[in-house]
Amino acid sequence: MAAPNLRLKAAKGSCTLCRTAPMDELQETKRVLPMVVAVGMDVNWGEDMNICQDCAGVIADLIGRVPGDSAAHWEGKAHELQDEVDELRGKLEAQQDRFKRIVEGRKAEKEQKEVA
Repeated sequence: MAAPNLRLKAAKGSCTLCRTAPMDELQETKRVLPMVVAVGMDVNWGEDMNICQDCAGVIADLIGRVPGDSAAHWEGKAHELQDEVDELRGKLEAQQDRFKRIVEGRKAEKEQKEVA
């Protein structure tokens, strides 16, 4: 079975899991919040599968969601480490170039001794 096409969009109908349509309580119009929609996943005879943000949050917590501030911390740490890797890679390439020149110099020195 192919993976469903997931999108966060305004969905028609209610959440497949909790059967509600959570509304944005901070807005006067109380619009329905966007849901995770699995387009093409057929449930209830032809409806797309809708999962509200509340149920999606519960699912994320159950599978070990990293809190937002912690995720930002680790993302920053990953960038720092990537910068360090790039710096070390540059040093390694420079060292390899020096070793290559040393080997070429020793070969030339050996050839010179053989000729003389």
